[in-house]
Amino acid sequence: MISRISMAIVTIVGGCILIALVFIDNSVDMLYLARKNESKHIVQVAFNSIKPLIKQQKSGELIRVEALSLAVQMLREMTYVDQFGDNYIFMSDYTGTMLVQPFEPDLQGSNQWDLKDGRGNYLIRKLVDTAKNKGEGFVEYYYKPPGREEVQRKISYVIGIPEWGVYLGTGMYTEDVERFHSN
Repeated sequence: MISRISMAIVTIVGGCILIALVFIDNSVDMLYLARKNESKHIVQVAFNSIKPLIKQQKSGELIRVEALSLAVQMLREMTYVDQFGDNYIFMSDYTGTMLVQPFEPDLQGSNQWDLKDGRGNYLIRKLVDTAKNKGEGFVEYYYKPPGREEVQRKISYVIGIPEWGVYLGTGMYTEDVERFHSN
């Protein structure tokens, strides 16, 4: 009799733990989805802010180099702070030359085509591939957050701009989401 009661209690407690774990996993997934959507929206706002320059280029009011130069100036100012810290919009051309990297300005103008992430995978090549061949999308890689030394998993959203042969994007660090969830 006592063993049946003990088994019932163990089964009930185990079931409660399993339900709690499923709920925790789902809430982390919801945070990831919200952050991914936020990254996508930020990139879309940045793209929309420079879209008039593309239209001016297409109408002949600006030549490509002028339009791109104005866009770069605008985007270099597009930094932001969220609950996870400092973040920014980045831009590179399809050959790997960094055009906008606000927190690493010494990289601006340098070619990073062979840059590898914290796991040894080509970073810029993955971003270019997504932007150029798919037009836009998410890319996962490992990179150091601004002002930190440890490499974290990062998910970035990029949009290609074929008129200029460039892409722009922003990203989120997944460990920040996990840290936020555990608090």
